[in-house]
Amino acid sequence: MSTSTPAPLSAVPPPVPPAAPGHVAPTGPPARRPAGLDVPAPPLPRLVAVELRKAVDTVTGRWLLVATLVLVLGALALGASFPPAGEDADLPFLLTTALLPVSLLLPVLGVLLLSGEFSTRSVLTTFALVPSRGRVVVAKTAAAVLLAVAGTLLTGVLTVAAAGVLDLAGRLGGWSVEPAVLLQVLVLQVVYVLVGVGFGLLCQSTPLAIVTYLLVPSLLAPVLLFVPSLQDVGAWVDLGTGTAPLMMAGTLEGEQWARVASVTAIWAGVPALLGWLRLQRREIA
Repeated sequence: MSTSTPAPLSAVPPPVPPAAPGHVAPTGPPARRPAGLDVPAPPLPRLVAVELRKAVDTVTGRWLLVATLVLVLGALALGASFPPAGEDADLPFLLTTALLPVSLLLPVLGVLLLSGEFSTRSVLTTFALVPSRGRVVVAKTAAAVLLAVAGTLLTGVLTVAAAGVLDLAGRLGGWSVEPAVLLQVLVLQVVYVLVGVGFGLLCQSTPLAIVTYLLVPSLLAPVLLFVPSLQDVGAWVDLGTGTAPLMMAGTLEGEQWARVASVTAIWAGVPALLGWLRLQRREIA
């Protein structure tokens, strides 16, 4: 007959507590976080470069830039052929004429930068790669401003070339232009592009944003003109009246700069703020 020696109490494993309902005990070693998930956010200059490439990669963006260039050349040809009555065309006159199509079409490019991806459904990819919506909006706005500066500088180069041709032909009225005037026309193009950015961010639909940008300021101007009680505030709220001194040959005074700031805040700042609030609450799909 054999006898068994009872095991010591220290060798007996402790009882396992019952698992909670629905709990599945993990098996194997704990999972590790994949090494590629902790990727730093792309720097802002890279995002701006991406948005600049988007502006020229699409068919609409390319043709808009081509149309702007063609219209600038056409405006220079018309300005050289039909100078002011009784005098030859000078450099300020040629520059003012050449910048008219730029003022009209470059803001549409700003609209496309902010609203184009909502129309093409590529916005989901953009915000999936860069979840911070504020960084995307800042990058798009910076790209639009850079395009406005580049378009203005290119127009200035073409204007100087046209003035040189007229000078060789003995038909140039003069080269003199104040540096302050050059700064003013640059500010004008940036303001118009920022207005397009604001309407694009507000509407988040390219057709609606373009129509709104073209019609709403134009419809307000006659109201301010024909209502006597509103004529005094027209230069402070009307986009065309407030920015018109920027296209003139003279240097702006303090009150004129204040009017430029006022219409910029109304037509660029307010739509951008409302569009930003709408974007924060919108479900991206």
